Amino acid sequence: MPSAMSKVAPSQTLWGDESKLFRPVQVEGQDYWITVFFFYLMLPINLVMAVLGAYCDGVFRWYAMMSLYSSKNGLPCYMAITTSWYQLAAALRLKLRCNGSRLNFFGMSHKTFGEQDYWWHGEGVWIWKYDHVRGVMESDQERSKAFGASSVAANEVWPGDIPLFDYGPRWAEIRCAIIEHTTARNLWEGRLGQLKTILCKYAPEPMNLSTFTKDHSDKMVSAAIWYLLFGAELNLEQVEIIQQWGADGEAGVFVLPRLFQRIAFNSQARKVQKLRSRSLQVFKEHGLEPLIEKINASLSEEFRYTELMWLAESVIFAACFAGVGGTQHGTWATALFLQGITYQVDAETVLFPAKTDLIPMCIKSPENFILETLRLDAPVTSAGDRLKEKAKCPFRGSCCSGVKPHELPKGTLRQYALSMANRDVEKFGQTANHFDPNRSNLHDMVGWNGALSEKEKAPRFCPGQEMSLEVMKAITGMLAEVQGSYPESANTAEVQGGCPANNTNTAEMQGSSACSGS
Repeated sequence: MPSAMSKVAPSQTLWGDESKLFRPVQVEGQDYWITVFFFYLMLPINLVMAVLGAYCDGVFRWYAMMSLYSSKNGLPCYMAITTSWYQLAAALRLKLRCNGSRLNFFGMSHKTFGEQDYWWHGEGVWIWKYDHVRGVMESDQERSKAFGASSVAANEVWPGDIPLFDYGPRWAEIRCAIIEHTTARNLWEGRLGQLKTILCKYAPEPMNLSTFTKDHSDKMVSAAIWYLLFGAELNLEQVEIIQQWGADGEAGVFVLPRLFQRIAFNSQARKVQKLRSRSLQVFKEHGLEPLIEKINASLSEEFRYTELMWLAESVIFAACFAGVGGTQHGTWATALFLQGITYQVDAETVLFPAKTDLIPMCIKSPENFILETLRLDAPVTSAGDRLKEKAKCPFRGSCCSGVKPHELPKGTLRQYALSMANRDVEKFGQTANHFDPNRSNLHDMVGWNGALSEKEKAPRFCPGQEMSLEVMKAITGMLAEVQGSYPESANTAEVQGGCPANNTNTAEMQGSSACSGS
């Protein structure tokens, strides 16, 4: 059903030509189509070199130093061959040597480059120490069209104009306008009373840890986020579209560098384009164009959009990639942790208490249980900005060389590994890898792009954090094993019982604090 905001959509001229949404911008020399031709021409050699790099740390570091050289020199076309060796080797290391775990990959890179405070990967330098990571989060970051310390395929995969890649006065004004009209407390708090009705449409009956599946979880999250954020009650077909923004959908495609996309002849990129187009159509089916008009009208003339489709994509991308994808991860990880099972980190990286203690821990403090889960099995494992000034960063370089400082110019990409910072023993002690929802400094974890204990210090802290947490708590609270676990509080949503067979029951909820951020 359309949302209550529905009215006449903006004219095609004001909305813009949607065919322009996927036109590539900022294509560097190493990503030209001619490099794809030479890649396949040298395919046997490329595969051998990739395997060498995957299993020989010295060779991998040499590839990384070639990438560093390429980054310093504008990613020229003549460096594309070594870049392809490097990217393929990194993919093989992640898949074959790290079991697909990004946390394991970060740890292996840390060791490969000399176990220093820095290492090099992609087109940028990486950091991991808690104080360093938190310091960057609490600074005014300069951004660029990059993700995972690699230039992204914009606009083929990522919308190039989204606030994620922006900074400065324009970014601040657009961000504040989006928050004011989407995640402000008064906009979604009143919808909490109907949240369980939305969730029950996609919940199993009965709902318990045996019947609850990843598909159930993803559908419930997708429906909940769009309902709280936009007041839109999605039908099954629409929910199945939105749930594809998560890890079981197209999320993995977003992080692939443009060279990978082009080696695959943009077949993966077209999947993302289809998802973006279909999600935009869902947005329009619920008559949400006026929301975009309101946000745009609130901007100063200097920053106002002349074509509203670009702003709409920014809002949808934030809602789906971050809101839906991140909350899907958190919800399913929590369901697994209740059983003493990890999600996207290896089992040996988390030391659980006795399995019989886990559900009582959640009943005692469901919010702490979820936060500790996300500290150890994070939806967002890293984020990045650019160096504001040149720096000397020590790490091991090519082949057999030892640790030495590498001078990096201003503007070099920098990636901060949240997942490693949350396991820094200097911050979380020798029990950093232990699952302990009662730890005294739990809220110092860095998640949602800031520390929860002082999120007001992080200019880019996720404005949807508390909304996301409410959804995770609501779904977790519907599991039979933890029903009734939510103590009455003016700031906590209380979910009583599971869904009835006809899925028409409504939830009783108390008020909920709104998402912060500026």
